[in-house]
Amino acid sequence: ESDPVLARIRRAWVFTFLGLSFTLTTVHVWTNIYSFVFFLFGAGMWLLSATLSTPQTPGQNSDRTATPIRPGPAYSRFEPRQRPHVPS
Repeated sequence: ESDPVLARIRRAWVFTFLGLSFTLTTVHVWTNIYSFVFFLFGAGMWLLSATLSTPQTPGQNSDRTATPIRPGPAYSRFEPRQRPHVPS
């Protein structure tokens, strides 16, 4: 059974690539667009084997253990950071 969101993404890629292919039959592809076309082609090849992971509900067991995040020192972009004293 396929994920409906992934199926929509794949269908959107197909329509996009069909429209792009139709357009590219009338014009020549230059530098930036050339890279974009092959990026889209590669994205489509990735979509062949892509799967979307389902989010876990809070009651499910997970393989990962939660690690607390310790905030570091807060810096403001308007105040200079304190630099260590370096003897001259």
